[in-house]
Amino acid sequence: MFVYRMNKGKKEFFVLRHRQVGNVVLTGHVEEGEKMEETVKREIEEELGAVTLETLDLNYQYTVAIERDQELSEEHAFLVRIPNEEVKFLAADEPHGWYVLGELENILTFEGQKKAVRKISI
Repeated sequence: MFVYRMNKGKKEFFVLRHRQVGNVVLTGHVEEGEKMEETVKREIEEELGAVTLETLDLNYQYTVAIERDQELSEEHAFLVRIPNEEVKFLAADEPHGWYVLGELENILTFEGQKKAVRKISI
């Protein structure tokens, strides 16, 4: 999920600096019977304590190998707007930052997420 807020007329994107895997955007797990958009809203609320103002499916999917679980995860890219307020990631010991769109491809760790950035238009 490419979570952003509008700050002084610019989109700022939330990036988690995960100590074990690097710089990533938020991910989530679809619960049984849940639609993707419902998952996005629930995960944003649970992980960041924020409400979702807008959600856009970027129509981009990619597969990620999760080595610790020895499984593949099918990821779907969403653009998600939240209010312009500071958030605290649920796992509070993991730092995060806010970046403009032009910085994302250079700082994200995973190729699938980097490629999804190209689907975001301003």
